[in-house]
Amino acid sequence: MRRSEDDEWAALAAAWPRALIESGAAERITDDWLSRTRQAARDGQPAWPRYVLDRPLAEVLFEVRRARRVVRGLEAAGEKLDREQAALSRTPAAQSRGRRVSRLLLLGADGSPRFYRQAEKLAERHLDRLAVVVVEADEDALGAALYGEGKRVRAVLIDHKDAVIALLEGLMWQSECDEAGNTSGTEQSLVSE
Repeated sequence: MRRSEDDEWAALAAAWPRALIESGAAERITDDWLSRTRQAARDGQPAWPRYVLDRPLAEVLFEVRRARRVVRGLEAAGEKLDREQAALSRTPAAQSRGRRVSRLLLLGADGSPRFYRQAEKLAERHLDRLAVVVVEADEDALGAALYGEGKRVRAVLIDHKDAVIALLEGLMWQSECDEAGNTSGTEQSLVSE
């Protein structure tokens, strides 16, 4: 890796929730995350990692929603993050705090260029604690995974550290299946090709 890639890797590996760092999972997540991000950029897509909406990921998403740890929609996510940021900025600890990912913004794969630009602005505004991931699913499939059949969702904010950890562990499982050549995760894809 080049020096800038080494720095990017180290910064991201240190930014994940502490529980993932302490368990050693942060390094594996970082490797996979950056690999998928670079692949998306090479493919001409927004430079965020992309993961398939398979059954295990759908189950994690459903449980996270059931625990009321999601904010539905890009605008609502932005409002929630802005309110949290305003509250954090009033605390002295926030001034010295480095980057620590405690929120995930999940985007469907069928957004318009304008939608992704809005998401990018939101991500830049909250870079110190927000990471973005694209789920390879349209708004119907993502909505069904979160809220049931007939619901549509193009963006959802995972707004609690424990839910973020559960989701990242689910993404890591998908990555490990891919590495092992086990296609069970992709065979169970909820999105038709």
